[in-house]
Amino acid sequence: MIKTFTQIILESYENDKKYRDEANKAYSKLMAYIGNAVPYDLSEYKPEKGVVIFGKQIGYDKLLFIINPGKGPAGFTDKGIRINGKKYKVIMLYGSQQIYSKLSKEIFNRTYIDRGTFVHEFIHYLDSERGTYIGSVDALQKGGDKEYYNTAAEFNAFFQEISAFVENILETAYRVNSKKVLVKWLKSFNAFDKTIKTVLKQDKTLHGYITLLGKKYKRKYAKRLYNLYDAMRKNYWDGK
Repeated sequence: MIKTFTQIILESYENDKKYRDEANKAYSKLMAYIGNAVPYDLSEYKPEKGVVIFGKQIGYDKLLFIINPGKGPAGFTDKGIRINGKKYKVIMLYGSQQIYSKLSKEIFNRTYIDRGTFVHEFIHYLDSERGTYIGSVDALQKGGDKEYYNTAAEFNAFFQEISAFVENILETAYRVNSKKVLVKWLKSFNAFDKTIKTVLKQDKTLHGYITLLGKKYKRKYAKRLYNLYDAMRKNYWDGK
């Protein structure tokens, strides 16, 4: 069933987690496969020193990953490109810690892609598959960061990126029995919200997102954030 973005961004924590988990699993599969990636001549998207991974290698037949070395703006387009008559949606990523092989024409032997960035872009892909997807590039070009963050597509993807980050911290703290961390984050919703804002000050993009949301999206953000907090309390808080 096709969903509108209004429906998608008001989903329950359970649905949020379902798609976030799918993105995390896809990330693990991509990182496991990346050593087998090969250079590929793609006219419009030709990577200078990068590689292409066809999504079918990790279970997504309509998707293409383009991975370039170094740092740069990641992105997703549902307009895509055609290769041998078949259309692919595209996720562009940048990797670090590259080791190149002269014998294999600079294929990546090892690389690292930021998990949060991957989750963000993969959520765009999943949204495009299940709802009425409207990209945010025009908003960024016309209205700058504030208009960009206040699009449905970015509101959803950034929230899922932050949620994945928070889940990882709390899952780790629970696993190593770090009660100090759990208390700091989960003693109250206000503490949870404040800690997220403090931690995200270290990330210009994510900090911009939570500070530049307009009135409409701030309400939606607060509702989804409380649902995340409530789930984290149930999973990791024993009340002591």
